[in-house]
Amino acid sequence: MTVAVAAPRVRPVEVTAQRAADHAMGLELQLEELNEQRRRAEVQGRTAELPSFDREIAALQSELALTAEALAATARDTRR
Repeated sequence: MTVAVAAPRVRPVEVTAQRAADHAMGLELQLEELNEQRRRAEVQGRTAELPSFDREIAALQSELALTAEALAATARDTRR
């Protein structure tokens, strides 16, 4: 026998905010990993790799900042 269960009603803004928060967490984890790899490369004397790490880190930081701004805007919109 199959029982139908109603899905919880979630407003689109809440879903969007949750996805943005999840995305921000993923970006933070990626940043932590890249920073660790950069530190390791520096300690091991692989200085030629540092500019590449720096570019990747800067790109992730920019994306994280944009995601945070989007989250803040979503939070402002839901309070209105």
